[in-house]
Amino acid sequence: MMLLHTIKNDLSIVEFREGYIKLQEIENMDVSKQDIRARLCSITGLNWIIESDGSKEGINYGERENEDIEKRKRKVIDHELVQKTLKSFSEIEIDDIKLSNIDNK
Repeated sequence: MMLLHTIKNDLSIVEFREGYIKLQEIENMDVSKQDIRARLCSITGLNWIIESDGSKEGINYGERENEDIEKRKRKVIDHELVQKTLKSFSEIEIDDIKLSNIDNK
């Protein structure tokens, strides 16, 4: 779980394919590339190559997921029925939106 969290939230991925990851160069990483490689090799049985590139911007999947969630919440708030309800009851406001695992995109 810690490996997944690190890859998803602490790294920016430039390129990914089976056995290969290229990361955006990040200073002050809590986990070394060698440690990530060793953990991935242990879990998958593949000999992973992990490189970094300071010239390319990668994708941080944790940030992207949070952005997607916020877009979905905004879509709920902007929905016509929600807006009508908010206008009908001027004292209410939306504190938080809990999105279910069932996605009706």
